[in-house]
Amino acid sequence: MATTPTLEFSWDVLEFNPENRNTDWYWALGLIAMSLAIISFIFSNVLFGIFIIISGVTLSALAVRKPKLIHYELTSDGVLEGIQFYPFRNIRGYFVEDIDGGALLLLELDRWLMPIITVPIPENINPEEVSRYLRRFVTEKELKEPHIHYFLEYIGL
Repeated sequence: MATTPTLEFSWDVLEFNPENRNTDWYWALGLIAMSLAIISFIFSNVLFGIFIIISGVTLSALAVRKPKLIHYELTSDGVLEGIQFYPFRNIRGYFVEDIDGGALLLLELDRWLMPIITVPIPENINPEEVSRYLRRFVTEKELKEPHIHYFLEYIGL
């Protein structure tokens, strides 16, 4: 008979911190994208110019998007992120990193693409208790947040 997983921790956080962008940000993005595209066309690199235009449109669409509220759970079977479940057998390691306004739970998964996921832990949950709980199932190892996360935060996405 299968056992029901026990819920240890549960919380909801926004997908990302919303940024208030004024129209100048969008004008700067458009000017930079169009300038690079025109330069690409002048140098007969049409494909790269089209890529720059598509990238600019995509960045502006992502900037307008509102963050979703994501539900996280730590159970005796694994970690639930929204509708995505990560069983402990697929998690190679974890690390809890203290940051301003809470903490980050970094999970190293057994997959090739995006092997480290970042789970924000809000202030009302003790990061030490989360780490103590996870230590029963997964190896704790020193992990760093992927560099792409820092870049995306820097440009405001």
